[in-house]
Amino acid sequence: MFPWGILGFVAPIALAVAVKALRDPNKWYGQMECNNCEYHWDSRKSTPPARCPRCSSRNISTING
Repeated sequence: MFPWGILGFVAPIALAVAVKALRDPNKWYGQMECNNCEYHWDSRKSTPPARCPRCSSRNISTING
């Protein structure tokens, strides 16, 4: 029973490390939130976005999670 417990603990960590290694280090990845319309989206651009895709507001911020 002991080896299965370790495998259940180590497997998710190894998967997270593998996914992080596949990300392009030259791209900006982040979750964004518009402070006007409270729209949330994931950004996958070379720089952080300048406007909300829903209302075109410049009042946006990153979501730290």
